Amino acid sequence: MKNRRLILPSILVLIVLTAVLLFLLSKKNLRDPMQTESIDHTVGFIESTTSYPVEDSAASEEENTMEDTAAQNLPVLENMASPPLSTKDEFFADALFIGDSRTVGLRDYAELKTATFFAYSGLSSFSVFKKTLDVPGLGETTLEALLTTQHYGKIYLMLGINELGYPLSSIRSQYTHVATRIHELHPDARIILCANLRVVANGKEKRDYVANETINQVNEHIASLADNETFFYVDVNPLFDDGTGALDPQYCADDLHPYGKYYYQWGEWLYEIGSLVNQNEEP
Repeated sequence: MKNRRLILPSILVLIVLTAVLLFLLSKKNLRDPMQTESIDHTVGFIESTTSYPVEDSAASEEENTMEDTAAQNLPVLENMASPPLSTKDEFFADALFIGDSRTVGLRDYAELKTATFFAYSGLSSFSVFKKTLDVPGLGETTLEALLTTQHYGKIYLMLGINELGYPLSSIRSQYTHVATRIHELHPDARIILCANLRVVANGKEKRDYVANETINQVNEHIASLADNETFFYVDVNPLFDDGTGALDPQYCADDLHPYGKYYYQWGEWLYEIGSLVNQNEEP
């Protein structure tokens, strides 16, 4: 009887432990592995999303809008070439940019790493062949020396804003002289005549002669020189326009020059339209 009294509690304890073990095992088996994985992914997605600043999302949205605008405003040129198969660096490796402060902006912010820049903030068509500049990778040189010692397949010319204040007839005459002289010194190059970027309407710019009406007149003359064989005309203004024919103030701080990140967009736009002026072939 004594032994039975000892065995019975032991059996009861064993039964209780077995029941508890079976209960725990059944709870574990009820869990859905796919549900657990889904929850883990959801947590990861939330963390990765919230780790990005709101400004980055807005900037990305704005950049996409600018790219769409650029695609809608590609210049219509005759003798268009097929789209280049080269990379951006390869495409601009034979490019020379000549221009003023806006061209300096492209040099500093557009990541056109393989291009050559003969650019200076105060450069104009009246001084471009008189100025000696320090060209990265080549040292001190004049434009004429540069054009006679180097080879370029594409030459981007963007002058006209620093000329404002001179009589319009003088600006037209001098710009034509510069474009013609560049062609004489480098006859095999495609010369891309770039429209001058307009300024903010009613902005802080105090010089009355820097007006969009005058800039448009200069640009019209530049466009008239394009023959779509040697000289090509491209106009970036639609990319930055406020809808009224002026530079949108959201893109700049001084009414004249885009912020650095928009020079990058400008460079991408030049690459996109490069296929139109790279070669003189039928599409």
